[in-house]
Amino acid sequence: MQFFNINATKNTHDQELEILFKYSPFKNLESLIAQFDKIEKNGTLVMIYNLKYRLRDEQTELDFESKEDDILIRDQEVEFDRKSQFEHQSFRAYLSILYSNPRMKIYIQNKKVLTKLLERELYMTRMLKFSSSKFKNRAKQEKDAAEMELTKAKNDLREAVSALADYVNRNEKSQPPDYYIVRTKLRRNKENAEKDVAQKEKLLEKRIREVKEPKELKFIFGINIHNRDADGLFIYNSSRLIIMFEHTKNQRKFTEYRGIVGIVNVPYIVSRPTHNKQTFTDMGEQKELIRVLGEYMDFYFDSLKDSALSSEFWQTLGYKTMHPEPPSDELIFRKKRICESKICLQCDKCLKWRILRFHPDLIKEEYYKDNWTCADNTDTSAMSCDVPEKLENFKEMDYCKVRETNFKEIQVNIVTSGRQLSCQIKNGFYHNKKSDEYSKSQNSENLRNFSYFSFMKLGEKKSITKQSILYQMHLMNRFLYAERRAFHLQAADFH
Repeated sequence: MQFFNINATKNTHDQELEILFKYSPFKNLESLIAQFDKIEKNGTLVMIYNLKYRLRDEQTELDFESKEDDILIRDQEVEFDRKSQFEHQSFRAYLSILYSNPRMKIYIQNKKVLTKLLERELYMTRMLKFSSSKFKNRAKQEKDAAEMELTKAKNDLREAVSALADYVNRNEKSQPPDYYIVRTKLRRNKENAEKDVAQKEKLLEKRIREVKEPKELKFIFGINIHNRDADGLFIYNSSRLIIMFEHTKNQRKFTEYRGIVGIVNVPYIVSRPTHNKQTFTDMGEQKELIRVLGEYMDFYFDSLKDSALSSEFWQTLGYKTMHPEPPSDELIFRKKRICESKICLQCDKCLKWRILRFHPDLIKEEYYKDNWTCADNTDTSAMSCDVPEKLENFKEMDYCKVRETNFKEIQVNIVTSGRQLSCQIKNGFYHNKKSDEYSKSQNSENLRNFSYFSFMKLGEKKSITKQSILYQMHLMNRFLYAERRAFHLQAADFH
């Protein structure tokens, strides 16, 4: 096996090896080459060394002893709360969700990592499409790079044309012995330069279209019933995890959102991550993406049934209280959680993902072994690696796609501690039944103490949607619940 840079000279090669032997744990070429024998056919071997050593307790910053099959960050104990997750401490847990659709085998301490297809293990999974023209910075950077490449290609073409013309002018009459060989070579250089310019022009046209075209993203939302407190947003970039457990504004504020997970895979052309893959280079676009995901999560939350995410719902799954805590490990609750969600495992041989039908063996922990293969599948129709991978499409929802309808009259009842105030909204104006006068809702005397009824601030609009009224009423009820006030808002009599 040759271990050197083919473009480097022998002196450069010797210098590189000298640096490698000086600062790495390998002191000679034989010990370095021997590491490649640990890789069976292909792959990457990562070795960790030169760890920070702490004098106060004579321990390294990473913990290799507590768990034989894992690497932990020392002194970072994770409790069951909504701010810290085990993935922040455990290298094995982090790698299990590092890729949105992993197609590889990962080993830590010679033990395989059980990777997850996170979006397939959620309950009541829904997909919403989002399209926007705001995410342009990455596309503009690609366009600028394409312009620079085209400029360079045109310069190379001019040089090739000039070199050919100059050589022909100087040697056409004398025609030295290698005249035709050199001329043919220069002509080929010119033709290759012309092809390169044509390719760069097409690439630039493509990049310009990408700047103008709206970027479409697919948001996946669902409920994590296996670990309710492992919720929030998971943002991937080209299938690689960048941000995890990011809570939206309403997730931080309202306990009803507990358990909801949002997943998005951002293409490379939309945004680019930083060098450490922990955030995106454009923080403005990152904040905008999180804001939009929060709005779409609100819409997903509103689409759930009233019984979903209630305390009774969680109790049936083994969560005894609404406090941060792990679910019960009793057999009846484990069976319930497996029945309500999907179990997805990857074959150790063909690396295909299989969605498993419920079987009593799925409750047993020993079923989830490192070398699980298609032959171990509980679904008899997919017990061979020759069977194609079948992953069902997610049920799609349309975000606020409601037909505009003119309502002649909408009656809103506001009940406050037994006292009822009735009012009407006609074409965006508030109507006081007692005085029989019309006034704009934001100037209404009777509602000045209810200024947070944002749905009444319709202004001069001539049409409103039932969806917008119901959504604003939901926000109002949520606000009143948070303020612990005895208010109830209800809409009726849509004409």
